[in-house]
Amino acid sequence: MCLIRFGYFAEDPRLQKMARTLLDAGYEVHVVSLRESERSWLEGRTGLHVHRLNVTRWRSAPASYVLQYLRFLVAAFFRVRALSRRLRLVAIQTQNVPNVLVFASWPAKRRGARISLDLQEPMPELYADRFGIERRGALWRILMLEERFSCAYADQLTTVSEAVRDLVAARVAHPAPIVVLPNTPDESLFFVDADAADDQLRHEFLVCCHSTLLPRYGLDTLITSVSLLTHLPDVRLEIFGAGDDRARLDALVSRLGLGARVTLRGLHPLGELAGLLRRADVGVVPLARTPFTEIMAPNKLFEYVALGKPVIASRLAGIERYFTDREVLFVEPGDASALAAAIERLYADPALRDQLASRALERFKAYRWSSVVDDYLEALTGRSTG
Repeated sequence: MCLIRFGYFAEDPRLQKMARTLLDAGYEVHVVSLRESERSWLEGRTGLHVHRLNVTRWRSAPASYVLQYLRFLVAAFFRVRALSRRLRLVAIQTQNVPNVLVFASWPAKRRGARISLDLQEPMPELYADRFGIERRGALWRILMLEERFSCAYADQLTTVSEAVRDLVAARVAHPAPIVVLPNTPDESLFFVDADAADDQLRHEFLVCCHSTLLPRYGLDTLITSVSLLTHLPDVRLEIFGAGDDRARLDALVSRLGLGARVTLRGLHPLGELAGLLRRADVGVVPLARTPFTEIMAPNKLFEYVALGKPVIASRLAGIERYFTDREVLFVEPGDASALAAAIERLYADPALRDQLASRALERFKAYRWSSVVDDYLEALTGRSTG
């Protein structure tokens, strides 16, 4: 099997989870990704080969992204060609963005490999959100064509949520149904550890959020909410992740005088991150409201649930497809006062924390990765696992 991703393998939980699944199923797995210094917790497993191409990612203007994508597409094409000449590749899976990376699989497709495109994010909506691209404008139409041609080339399409599936299916004619593989965590890392919780000495009320540091993830609202809880001096916030918004968020923490209560802890390897999040009393998903976030089903939400943590989340349609008010404490996006009130409510009510966590964990059983592994293997290989 070959998995292609314009991203960093060690930072990508979905890619690592899929690679582990294929290794467990007995496949030799080749991952083609960006150059990075970190190593995944999976590396060292027999049968896993990570090909880090001499390409890195930097966030900039849309034209800059096009150049990066082209460099990676060309490099991935030649790496796949080399692999397909010496191996019998059963299938190639490409994860967007961009969708056109799926064409890097052409050398293997010519030799009979099955081609799968995993639509983690709908590109037109993502770029409209990030760069303010006008819908129905020229660039929007180009992105729609890019999506349509890429999907037509693939033998199978998969995606992360019902909302994204419905959106893409309405504008892409594809002979095979789009398979939904929820953005749920790897259960070998994210699980309830009752012993760890029982042994923990409580000296603070820890609120956690892990996220790319970009405006759409609402981290400024979360930080501001902590400034409204000065009467609860033992409430602390830890944010894990990296991104373009780091300097602005650091400045906000400083301006609000929250240096002793809010810590931006940067990136951590996935296995280490799971242990750090296990210390949390509450996990928060404070997404801002945009057309793109309305269809998101964030993996971070499922990760808190899998760890047995109560969750506060922005009330957005994509999230409400999976959880109700019985399992998640919802707040209006961008409302720091409402978010502060929700944190205080859970701070004061341990019973409510337990109820939300247990109900969410029960609902999560229908979406967990172990429930869709067979769907994933069948989508990738085209063969029933029944």
